[in-house]
Amino acid sequence: MDGRPPTQGSVKGRSLLRAATVVFDRPSWGGVALRATTLAIPFGLFALLLNSVLPPSILVASRQSLTPVVALAVVLLACCHSWRGWIGKIAGLSVTLALFALPLAALWQDVAFQGNVIGALLPFSDASGYYYDARRLLDGHLLGWTARRPLFVGLLSTLLALTGQNLQICLAVMVAINAVACFLFARELRESHGAVAAAVGTAVLFLFYRIEGGLGTTLTENLGFALGVCGFAALLRGARDLDAKSLFVGLGLLTVGLISRAGAFFVLPALVLAVGWMFREKRRALWMGGGAIAAILFAAILAAGVGRRLADPASEQTAFSNFSYSLYGLAVGGKGWGQALQDHPTAKEGAEVYALAYRAFLDRPFGLVEGSLKMWREYLAPTRPYHAFAFVRSTATYRRPIQLACFVLSAIALLASLYRTRRPLFALILAASVGHLASIPFVPPIDAGLRVYAATMPILATLIVLGLDVVFQMIGRAYRAVWRLPVVPPPPSHLERPRPRAAELFGAALAAVALAGPLVVLSLSRPPRLVDLKCDAATIPIYVRVSNGSLLRIRDDSHRSDGRSAAIEIGESQLALTAGRVEIGGDASHFTDGNTMFNGYDLKSGRYVWLVVPTDRLRKLPAVYAICGHDSTDERSKNYGVFYAESVWYTAEPKP
Repeated sequence: MDGRPPTQGSVKGRSLLRAATVVFDRPSWGGVALRATTLAIPFGLFALLLNSVLPPSILVASRQSLTPVVALAVVLLACCHSWRGWIGKIAGLSVTLALFALPLAALWQDVAFQGNVIGALLPFSDASGYYYDARRLLDGHLLGWTARRPLFVGLLSTLLALTGQNLQICLAVMVAINAVACFLFARELRESHGAVAAAVGTAVLFLFYRIEGGLGTTLTENLGFALGVCGFAALLRGARDLDAKSLFVGLGLLTVGLISRAGAFFVLPALVLAVGWMFREKRRALWMGGGAIAAILFAAILAAGVGRRLADPASEQTAFSNFSYSLYGLAVGGKGWGQALQDHPTAKEGAEVYALAYRAFLDRPFGLVEGSLKMWREYLAPTRPYHAFAFVRSTATYRRPIQLACFVLSAIALLASLYRTRRPLFALILAASVGHLASIPFVPPIDAGLRVYAATMPILATLIVLGLDVVFQMIGRAYRAVWRLPVVPPPPSHLERPRPRAAELFGAALAAVALAGPLVVLSLSRPPRLVDLKCDAATIPIYVRVSNGSLLRIRDDSHRSDGRSAAIEIGESQLALTAGRVEIGGDASHFTDGNTMFNGYDLKSGRYVWLVVPTDRLRKLPAVYAICGHDSTDERSKNYGVFYAESVWYTAEPKP
């Protein structure tokens, strides 16, 4: 303070702010309606940013750097979370949604190579497999390859059904879901550690999600990350308030998140022990431990039941069958999931590879130890490419010091947790961290990068926040000791109004959509009626459904689209940046101006189709088209379904 009296304008501003806070925070139905209405502000801002023309420097910074976008967001979020009441919440949600919208806009407007996306929009590789089965589910077909991870496919199918199969809107909705989950997690951090902790926690989760969390793709991390974040938000609340309901809901959400995107499963038994430990003094340890196990089993059985209902019985894929490859790689000394394919190229995924892993362990038991130590080194050594904080990326040279600071803060938090195990929150984080680290050898970072830890990433965010809190407390104690200042106790928590269970409700609603949505879709789905199509001997007939927001219109490089339309209108050279670096690159020279590219499948045979069709022949969308065409002459591209249309008919038109 500089000793000057407040100006008349500042006094009026604070008065208006207090009056607005009182109006928005009224417990009446009018207050509820007013608060619900203001939710349009953050989501409207999110949509506006995706549809706006933004400076390339901001787009690149939001996706590849730490400054100025992320640093500015931390400052703004700290201010928003410091502001009590509904206005502060709306402001914080607005900043969070804006932060998450920017890298998606960057992907759409400034095309760069991403392994699971062609031309900034169309799914490729694993993402294409999930997208393929999600659309087939809409036509009444059960899951094949994706039966090992059915929950995300179910969610994606539900979103496609609700949006008219508009892929672009679905991707935006999934980013918004994850942004909201991170905001609700930050609110729980705010309650226990303050506004700065909430801002830093949001930033850590954002840095992971924009690189490893599936942003802008149809990868399973989108659901696993969101449910994991909501689950840990509920667990933080439960540990802080010793609330059994929050703890059980959090464990259930985390279980569904780990089933959606398989990851560090040993976190679950570790958390069961932590829950029992929290209630040891109330002689409820066994009851609470049993309740925690029941919550996990209930969620797992429910998810398994839905997965079984959606899976095609004739498919060789089963839940977690691909884990057999990782286990074999670990058993032979940590050589990665591809080692099984090299040593036994004819072995089938699942039971056969599991048996080979067991045989390898019996032949050389020390291989499991060797592999585990190798994976821990990969994850914990800051010099390794897949270390724990490798997702903190930037084009600037200060990236490495910040990554090292994350390691130091996490170590401080773990030491503090060991010292303060009697405090429930620290016991929770210590147990979760031990479970996370114990899982590393079985979900090694060298296999799929850090994205395998999507559901448990909130552990790292919380460790960094706890480390910062410990450092700030030490600085505060030293400052008070030097200046002989009294310790000001925090206000009694019992005077505060009960906090809403927003994270739990949001996570439960998301889990319900992922579990029940595909069952509804499957029950209402009907295969399309197709008429016979006769093609000449040199061409092949196919039927494809083409939807808005789910295709790429290839344009001359002189044409430049802006905003959201940049994701579906792309220049030839821009498309070559992505298509030319993957398996269909042999046909990149044929992806030319005047054509439209579409990732679809033949509605009659079910074959995967990477369609290239003259743009002027797709006169109506969405629609089902009957097409005569031919496969690519490049064998590799042909294996990935590249198909060129020669004759195209809208199905309502008469066929020759």
